[in-house]
Amino acid sequence: MSAINTRNKTNKIESAAIPVGAIVVGVCLFGLIKGLSVVANTALQASKNKSITNNPKNLKSVATIRAETKLLKMTITTDSNLENLKSETFKQLATAPFLVSNQAEIETNILKLDYAKTLTEFKTLHQEIVHKLETGHQQIFTTALLEASQRAALKIGFQKLETLPSPLTSTVRFAATNSLGKTIITEINAPIGRDTRIETEVVGVSDGSCNAILDVFDKALEAEGIRSQPAKRKFTGGVCELSAVRDFLKQKAVPKSTETTETKEFASENETKRRQRLNQTQTRNKQK
Repeated sequence: MSAINTRNKTNKIESAAIPVGAIVVGVCLFGLIKGLSVVANTALQASKNKSITNNPKNLKSVATIRAETKLLKMTITTDSNLENLKSETFKQLATAPFLVSNQAEIETNILKLDYAKTLTEFKTLHQEIVHKLETGHQQIFTTALLEASQRAALKIGFQKLETLPSPLTSTVRFAATNSLGKTIITEINAPIGRDTRIETEVVGVSDGSCNAILDVFDKALEAEGIRSQPAKRKFTGGVCELSAVRDFLKQKAVPKSTETTETKEFASENETKRRQRLNQTQTRNKQK
């Protein structure tokens, strides 16, 4: 028997530690303050008390940030005032909960945006920086979610962790196995702008302990700060649901070759000698 848990809308990690090398975009902004225009400086000073420090309480998915942040909903038309757009953009950037790991690249984009001369140029640069902020933040969120899930598995005794390949860049997978050979395989599907989903399937279980394993894993995920809709459970009856599980089992079923170069050469030499002996035998038989 086996079972699968699905946690939809996994869009937040509470009290998540910021990954090494990542900082909040607002911190980038205030680090550039001397090189920014008067318009940008004025906007930042007005937002100073609302700006996010480099220790946000929660790490959110891009889908959640999109729902909460005006920056991603800005309308730019031919009638828009360029200075007003810049002012509003920098106010929003100062308070946006985006994390960035490519600081130098983002800082370059911020400066370009600040000194844009036309509405067309500003619109292009605005779209570019939003895309980079979203992409970078979602990667950080996904990595944090993966690491939190792996810590949860370790805490419940599944000590052997294996990162599994995924055909999609928006999906990460891992397997965790305990000393009894039971395995939980987790797939995190985190496309930009859509709700993140965590699916976990139990394999290698024949004693009916699937429910118990998923129960303790769920509690461990909660303890790591992972927040989502209540998990939905489904019994699979031993039929693998996740493609990650099928790939994992297929990989385990393929025997690994133990042949070395030396053994291959030895086998080739033996085959040559066998053929020689066979030819000699056939020649003697003809002579008789």
